[in-house]
Amino acid sequence: MSKEFKPFKFPLMLIRKSTSLAECIFLVRDVGEFWRELSDVRPLSTSMISIPQDPSLTLIQMFVLKHELPKIVEKIKSMKGIVDAKTSCTKLMERGLALDSFFFPIVIGDDDVRILCIVEPYMLQAFIDLKNILGSAVDAFLYHLGYHYGKSIALNAKRLLEIEGKILSEEMLTIIIDFFISSARILGWALIEIEDIDLKSVKATLRMHDSWESRTYQKLYGKSETPTCYLTKGVIAGVVSEVLGVKVIADEVKCQARGDPYCLIKVKKYGY
Repeated sequence: MSKEFKPFKFPLMLIRKSTSLAECIFLVRDVGEFWRELSDVRPLSTSMISIPQDPSLTLIQMFVLKHELPKIVEKIKSMKGIVDAKTSCTKLMERGLALDSFFFPIVIGDDDVRILCIVEPYMLQAFIDLKNILGSAVDAFLYHLGYHYGKSIALNAKRLLEIEGKILSEEMLTIIIDFFISSARILGWALIEIEDIDLKSVKATLRMHDSWESRTYQKLYGKSETPTCYLTKGVIAGVVSEVLGVKVIADEVKCQARGDPYCLIKVKKYGY
């Protein structure tokens, strides 16, 4: 990958073992005044969210050291621009495990689609444990699960982009693939690049860096003898099938978990 990306830490969870923590939520009208008044406070993490129903309001969430909480509470008493303020210090926070007390659920888009956050090592461990019980049928299950999930992703992308039917132009194909690649990056699946794609022959080659399945497998088990990205390649097959309007299959011919420099997915028309 020529472009470098920075990891984004999930803002609603903070772990500082052996440190007492607290959480604060503020609804403010003047963000500048807020930070000026709290200039001597050093939040451990901060999130700011604009309020669509009232653009003059900003919601500020922060985790702080517990001993700073009384100072913060005292300072906000004199702020005129504070519409609402809440604090929390649970027993977990006192042990250094700060889990947000105010937000649910996590949503995206104008229609508030809920995001389910899955922790990668626990999920992959569950896959492997299940495979040890049921055998290689789990690999096929993960692929087909990914396939139908990928079709749903592509259908939603077409709805958002107001595209009907199969993609017939290179321009529309590029737009919807960009949507998928960006979504895969933001949601933590992988950094995906298109090596080539052919509308007429229904073939495509995609390169993946830092796929969550291969990366996590290496961390937990070391080098694999076979490719590991069953769920992700299924998602890719589902997306391509929906986009091109014809059923395709995906094969992982290179995999980082196997020692390759990247994962390589070959897609072709089903039955060929």
